[in-house]
Amino acid sequence: MPFELAVLSLLEQMLIARHFPAALIVKMYPRQKGAKSINSGLQGNVSTYCLDTCEIANMVADNVFPRPTRILASTIGVTFVGPKNLPEKSLPGFLHVRKHRVRDALIWLRKKNPLYANITIAEERLQELMEDGIPDEILAAMRYSDDVDELERECAGYVPEDIDLSYPVSDTTTNGAQAACK
Repeated sequence: MPFELAVLSLLEQMLIARHFPAALIVKMYPRQKGAKSINSGLQGNVSTYCLDTCEIANMVADNVFPRPTRILASTIGVTFVGPKNLPEKSLPGFLHVRKHRVRDALIWLRKKNPLYANITIAEERLQELMEDGIPDEILAAMRYSDDVDELERECAGYVPEDIDLSYPVSDTTTNGAQAACK
C-alpha cells in the first residue's frame, strides 16, 4: 500500500471514500479494569451496520472530494465507557483528521487510481478540515457512559482478557476461545 494511503486514520479514509457500505459503531473503555482515567490506555470494539444507502448516496452524489465532514456523523458513532469530558488530546488517533494527509491521499489517488481520475479536489473543503484534530461532528455526537457493569455484562463471553500468547490458541473452536479467556 502506498504511504499516502497507509498513514490515513479511519476518519481520513472515510473522507476520501467513494462508497459507504456500512456504519461503524466504536465503543472504547479503559484498558485497566476499574480505572478512573484513560492513562492506562483504551481498548474496545467496532461493530458495523448496514446504512440507508439512499441517504448516503445523496450526500456524496457529486464527484467532489474530500467528502463533507457531516458524512462522518452519519457513518461513525463513538461511545466511551468511563470518565466523561476526556481531553481531546487523550482520544485515540484513529479519530483524528489531518488536512495534509487527506490532500496527499487525494492527489495520489487522482494520479494513480482510475476510479479517482476525474475527481475534483475542493480546496474549500480541505480548508474546513483541521490541521490535526477531531472533527466537531464526531465530538458533538460522541456519547459517554459510566455504566461499567453494563460493559462487563455486554463483553462477557466474547472479549478475552489478558490472553497468554505463549501458547497457540485455535480461534476456530469454542473450546479454543474459552481456553483463551481463562
